[in-house]
This record gives sequence, structure tokens and C-alpha cells, in this order.
Amino acid sequence: MVFNLCLLIICMLYKSVITECNELRKEIYCRRLRLKDGGNVITSSDSSYDSIRLAQGAVSWSTIEDRDAILSPTIIAIPMSENGILSIIEFANKCDYTISIRSGGHQYSGLSSCDGSKGKCIQIDMKYFDDISYNNNSITVGSGVKLVDLYTSSDANDIAILGGICANVAAGGHYQSSSQSVWSRSLGLGMDYIIRVKIITANGEIRNLYKNTNDDEEKDLFWAVLGGSPGSWGVVIEYEFEAIKNSDYPYSSVYASGHLYTKEGFSAIFNAFINLLNNPYYSNYNDMTVFLGGSPILTDTSTSSSTVGTFMNIMLSWTGSDNDDIHSMIPNHPLNKTWHQELIQPFIYIDELFVLTQINGTKFDGAVSISRFLYEKSDTVGRQTVLPPFRVLEVSHQYNTTKTNELFSDKLKRKQWIQSIIDIFDELAANSTDNIEIIWQFWDLFRNEGAISDDLYISHDPLENYVSYPLRSMGIQSDNVVLFGDGDSYSDDVLFRAKQYQNELKQILTQKFIKSDLKSYAYTDLNAHEYDLNEQFNEFYNYRSDIYQKLKDIKTLVDANNIFYGPLTIPTNFDNQCDII
Repeated sequence: MVFNLCLLIICMLYKSVITECNELRKEIYCRRLRLKDGGNVITSSDSSYDSIRLAQGAVSWSTIEDRDAILSPTIIAIPMSENGILSIIEFANKCDYTISIRSGGHQYSGLSSCDGSKGKCIQIDMKYFDDISYNNNSITVGSGVKLVDLYTSSDANDIAILGGICANVAAGGHYQSSSQSVWSRSLGLGMDYIIRVKIITANGEIRNLYKNTNDDEEKDLFWAVLGGSPGSWGVVIEYEFEAIKNSDYPYSSVYASGHLYTKEGFSAIFNAFINLLNNPYYSNYNDMTVFLGGSPILTDTSTSSSTVGTFMNIMLSWTGSDNDDIHSMIPNHPLNKTWHQELIQPFIYIDELFVLTQINGTKFDGAVSISRFLYEKSDTVGRQTVLPPFRVLEVSHQYNTTKTNELFSDKLKRKQWIQSIIDIFDELAANSTDNIEIIWQFWDLFRNEGAISDDLYISHDPLENYVSYPLRSMGIQSDNVVLFGDGDSYSDDVLFRAKQYQNELKQILTQKFIKSDLKSYAYTDLNAHEYDLNEQFNEFYNYRSDIYQKLKDIKTLVDANNIFYGPLTIPTNFDNQCDII
């Protein structure tokens, strides 16, 4: 008996020593992340930390205090290869870190970074994953590829990959969140053309997910990655796209014009924009996408004090996907008009009302290929960002088709809504000396349900598509940014008035005339600390709990420990367990 007792004591001591040794090994291992590929690891003690953590779109977000809170990762890791990413994931699993991923850093709420004060977190910077390669009719694009470089390459090959026009947005986040383009209403989203996603998941597995797989688990993860909250599923290494051939759209053309802001001019253009949306020759077909925008004009992009006015522009792109040449006759039109006369001519009449100046002479009306227009807009307008000298308060809002029809069917409410937008925009845009300005964008991006090609059918129900992007039924997308300050300098009075304008614009767009709650991942008017996760997903998915639950089931399967975590990443089914008990 004494022997057994001694043996038990020895075993317990041995187990205690082993436990202490394991804890010591973990403590030593977790002192410093080391990448197997020689990539950089930066912490707050490094001199480069501030310049690297702040080198992204959210640096302009709201106040300096908000910025510093949301852009404060414990570690910034810049891997050079997949082995480097495997090092990061192994370290995060063993040392109780979460991971956020930055491909280009364009997310204005800071969701591609993280807040180390809320828990240990690593931001992965994917800038070295910037390869582009071609294989017959497909293009493989690294997560760190900038859109302007993608468009330069694809246009040189006479093919197109759809996406936005901001030059320095990178592929990784863009094709998980929106990938909307000036051609979207005709051709769908850029993510609709992805046929393979290469991703490293939380267990360190390198996976290739194929669009046309017969494996249900792989198919579900492919669906979730493309549209189901960026950064939730793992580290996307690359996408493979089925390219769009310019030759398949021989009638593609664009009408674009730009003018120096006046209230009368904006009123005329905005009313013509709304009239176009209500024109059945536009709404019943998918040939045309329309964009209306405006932003400050700066003579020196390093300071907001150089603001001299506001530039506003209208773009109407035509693919001919339904009706071929824009100059062909509309069948059975009562006035025998062409598509160009019916849809474009009202904007030409407005153009002629402006006094001809260098700015007001900005105009294009003619044929252009799908790829060339994407390249030209990203290489010109897309490079001319005005955000860095300003601070940013965003007001983004979407109306689904039901809400849009409800608003437009009431003529008085529609008139009041239009006039309210004109009036508040004029308060923000007319005075270029008060240190408060506005950027506005109005889009109609989403096509009617139906086939784009033999193997691509677009439904407004995410469960019916290859990708989970939620807001296909949007009628109008409105993305507006109240600008204030000059870099890190702004007065309390300017901040107060800017927030007043932000709140007033929110009320006009969401409550005053018609209640509508929809938002999208790509644009949000909250900062990273203001999200109510469940409420946000109701807004993203139009209160479809079945879609949200499917995403949570997939998350639980591939990342049960929530390594890939942020304010808007999909939760696991375990996250609400305490609420259920």
C-alpha cells in the first residue's frame, strides 16, 4: 500500500512537471511570432508600427480616437508565401490570438484590422500575394493584386474581370464583399465569375474550392467565402476567374459627363437619374448600368483647405446584352426612338444647359470595350482619391426593390425625398470654405433575375446562387461620405456640425420618407465598435434567418474556435450557447 501511494505521488509530480514544462514551452513559443518564409513581423514596440497600421482607408475614419482604437493590432504579419501564413495560423491557434486579414486596406470601418485592447489579435497583410497568371480563358489573381494592375493586365489581353474603379483596392477583400462594377447591372458581380478559390483554413489546410464541385462541403464553403462576410473563413490566397471576352459584347458603349456643381445642375441630373430608374425601357432590360457621383475638387491633394468646388458626374454603360446596338430602334416604341434617344438624350439636354468650361466639357459618348473602360476609370478617377486630407463620416444605404417601388409610387413622397436630398447636398457642396464637404454615389447595380450565360444564372435569393452575396434585390444603392477636417486637424465645432449632417442624411435616407434598413459589407456607416452583430446580419440578409444559420453552420465546421474573428465575421453556433442556457 505504501508502495502504491509513493507511485501515485511520483506520477502526480511527474504530471505536474510535464504540465509546467509544456506551459513554459508555450510561454517561450508565444513570446514572438516567427514566419517560416522570412516575412516581416511588426509589433507596437517597432518604429514602423504606426506607419504600417495606419496605411489603410480607415485612417481617415471619424475622429482620431476612433481611428486609433480600431487600427491597433497586437501583431502585424506580412508573409511572403503560404508557409508564412501557415506559421501565423499555427501561432494563433497555440497562443490564443485571433486573425484579421488585409489585402488592400480599403475597408473604411477598419474591419481588415483589429483592436488589440479587446484581445490579442494578428493582422495579416497580403501585399506580396500579387501574381496574375493566365490559362486559356481563365485568370488566376493573387489576393494582394490591386484592381488597377488587374485591369491593366486583363485589358492588354482583351478580356475583362469585373470590379470597382478604385485603383488601390486589392482583390482579396473586394471579391469576398462586393466586386460591384460599372457593368454590374448587365453582367453581374465580379465574384460571379470566380471558378476556384484557394484558401488556408483555421486547421492549417490549404484548400482549392471549385465552383462546379460535387462535394457538398466544398460547395458550401465556396458559397460562403464569396459574399458571406469577408475574413470569416480563412486566408484567401488567390482566385481563378472565368474571363469575360470583350468580343462577346461588341456593342458595349458608355456615356459619361462631368460638371462643376451647381444646385440647379445637380437638381436636373438627379431628377433625370430617378426618371431613368422609373423608365420601363431601362428597368425591364439589363443592358444599362447607371452611376451618379460627386466629390470635392482639390488643387492640392495634401490639404483640404485647397477645396475649390465640387465635381459631379453621370455614367451610363451599355453592354447590349439584351438589345444589341444602343443606336438601334426600340421595337414598337410609340415615338420611334432608339435606345440612345430614349435613355441617353435626356442627359445630353442637361449637359447643354451648362456653360462650357474645362470641367463642364468633360464628356464621352461612344463605343468602349468592357475591359478598357474599367482600366481607364481606375487609372484616372480611381487614383484621384480625396479622402486622405479629410476625415470621414459615412452614410451608406440601400433600398430593395420593394421599398424603391413603394417610395416611387407615392408621387408626393418621391418629390419630397428628392428635394430633401438636393437641399442637404447643396448645404454640403455649395460652400467650399467651411471645411465640411461631401462625396456622393448613387447606383443601380443589380440586374433582373435570369441567365447571363449558359452556365451563369442570377437569382435574387442567395441560396439559389453559387455565391452568398445577399443584396441582389437592391433597387438603389446610396453611398455618401461627409468630409471634414484637414488630416489630423479639426475643430470641435466642425466635428459637431459634420455629425449633425451625417445624422440628418441618415434620417432622410432611412426614416423620414420610408423606413429601410439594408446595408452592405463593402459600405457601412458604423465603426468597428458600434456593430450589433445579429442586427447587422439582419440588414445584410434582409432578415433571412435561414441564410444566416447556414453561414453559422459552415463557420462552425471550418473554424469552430473562431480564429478568424472580427466585429462582422460570422459567429459559430457555440458563440450564443451561454444565451441559450
